[in-house]
Amino acid sequence: KTLSDVGEVESRAPLSHLFHQHIPWGSPGYSARDIKKGELKVLIHSNFIIGFTEILNLAAWVSFSITQHTLDVTEKLRPKVPEGIEVKPEDVRELSPEPGCWKADLRLQRTAEDQCNRANNEMYSIKNMSQRQLFPEELEDPILLKSEGYLVSNLSPVYSGFENGARLAVIRSIRRWVPVYGKLNIIHGPIFDYDIDGRQDTASQVSNLKPQAASDFFYIISYCAHNASNAMHNCPHQDLQVLAFTFPNRKTENKCPMNDDDLLRYYLTNVQDIELLTGLRFFKDLETYESILLKTTQPIAIWPFKKL
Repeated sequence: KTLSDVGEVESRAPLSHLFHQHIPWGSPGYSARDIKKGELKVLIHSNFIIGFTEILNLAAWVSFSITQHTLDVTEKLRPKVPEGIEVKPEDVRELSPEPGCWKADLRLQRTAEDQCNRANNEMYSIKNMSQRQLFPEELEDPILLKSEGYLVSNLSPVYSGFENGARLAVIRSIRRWVPVYGKLNIIHGPIFDYDIDGRQDTASQVSNLKPQAASDFFYIISYCAHNASNAMHNCPHQDLQVLAFTFPNRKTENKCPMNDDDLLRYYLTNVQDIELLTGLRFFKDLETYESILLKTTQPIAIWPFKKL
């Protein structure tokens, strides 16, 4: 091998590891008939991977895996509850860290000025709206976050009802599931279905939204049962456990609040419905039969937060 060949092989090794780590069953993407929506650009970060569509100028999905080690790192900065006081996770109203300065992502085709104009647009300064990372800051290593910064390619405008409701409920549930089931993989992204027909709105409709905020958000959360090695990409399909959710990007908080268990159970769906709502295809590396079975199965309950 030449030196260039060796360098190329060495550079591929960590990329292969990150792909196996964060998108173990294939990169979500559009099917051939949906290619008019534009090809996805895969943007790799240390703790997550983003699928970004240049045509819509937004992230279509983020995929990441969470382990107990990840939680231990992020938990160090969380306030400790005094001994002898029991606080249920659903009773904790945690505050999300405020994002820092948004920066242009130099991997994108758009100019830095064009990208920053999106982040600084007055449309996102309206009441009840915040600019959050699609990858939740609450689950990110603070050192890596400081190093990589807040990139516009990771920008996700959210309304306060979703931000303080379903979004935090999912984060709390992830923290409760990991100690029980081990490594989790999460795919999360926006849904644009303002005409409520169960299908993704057209590219022109999404591009003309002011502000360009999702109507809903989806989560696909999975883990591999009986997997001591934590190598999720080698998980037998019969051991793959999946929950899927769609939550409305609510402008105001629910007047009839539910605890985390009830909220997640209420918004349970299946992966196939999310494919219809987004135009994306998931679990592409699985065999056709296995993929269809996984995507069409409708869960009727969320995973317990304690071992049975």
